[in-house]
Amino acid sequence: MSPEKAVKLELKMEQIPHKIKVFNVDGTPNKTAWITQSVTAKYVIGTKKMTNTFLISGLGKEEIILGLPWLRKYNPDIPQVRGVLDFIPPMESLRRVDIRAKLSASQRLEHGITRSVKDTSATIPTYLEEYQEQFEDKAAERFPVSRSYDHAIELKPEFTPRDCKIYSLTALEQTELDDFLHENLWKGYIQKLKSPIASLFFFVGKKEKGKLRPTQDYRWLNHGTDTTIFLKLDLRNGYNNIQIKDGDQWKATFKTN
Repeated sequence: MSPEKAVKLELKMEQIPHKIKVFNVDGTPNKTAWITQSVTAKYVIGTKKMTNTFLISGLGKEEIILGLPWLRKYNPDIPQVRGVLDFIPPMESLRRVDIRAKLSASQRLEHGITRSVKDTSATIPTYLEEYQEQFEDKAAERFPVSRSYDHAIELKPEFTPRDCKIYSLTALEQTELDDFLHENLWKGYIQKLKSPIASLFFFVGKKEKGKLRPTQDYRWLNHGTDTTIFLKLDLRNGYNNIQIKDGDQWKATFKTN
C-alpha cells in the first residue's frame, strides 16, 4: 500500500521487525529503497470481507497492490475475458465482483509480486545505503542516462592516434568474444564505429577456474591524457555506470576480429 493511501484511510503504521529491500517488477530497486512499516486494514470486495496486513512502499500511480500471497490465500478465479474476480467459498453460492480490466491475469500476478532480498545492511555501510543499487546487478545492467559528469576523454594537443593489430584468440576466447559483442551491442553499451584510434582487445583469466574477463588495453590512450590518479572501487559493471561524454566515444574504440 502506498503511504499516501494509508494516511488517507487514517491507518496506524507500525514498524516491522526487519526492514525489507524492495524491488520493482523489472528487478530495479524501488525508490522507497527499504520497507520499514506496515498497516492492517479491513476491507470489502463485493460481499467478501477481508483483513490483511499491507507493507508500506512507493507504488507510483497505484494505491494498493494485492500480490501473490493474497492470491494464494483467497484463490479467486480470474477469467481473463470477463475481467472479474470470482470467490468460491466451500458450500456457498458463487459470488462475482467486477474489477477494472487494466491488467491481464498474468500481469496482475507479475505486478503484485514484491521481490525482497536478505538485508545487506551488515555489508553495506549505513552512509552508503542510498547508493545500494550501485552494488547490485540489475540496476547496473541498465544503460546510464547522460549526466553533467559524463566521462570526458581530454587528449593532449600532441597526442597521435594509432591503430592496433588483432590478438589471436583460442576457440574458447572466440566464443566468449561473440557472446560479449552480442550482449553488449544489444544492451547499447557499445556500438560499431570507424575511428582513427583503436585499442587492443583480449581476455585475461578470472579467479574462477575457466572464466575469462574481456579486457581493453587503453595504455596508449591513457598516455595521451593528463590523468595521473585512478580509482579502484568494487561496483557492479562499474565501467557501465557512467556514459562517455558525447563526442568522445571514438577515442575509446577497441578492435576485435
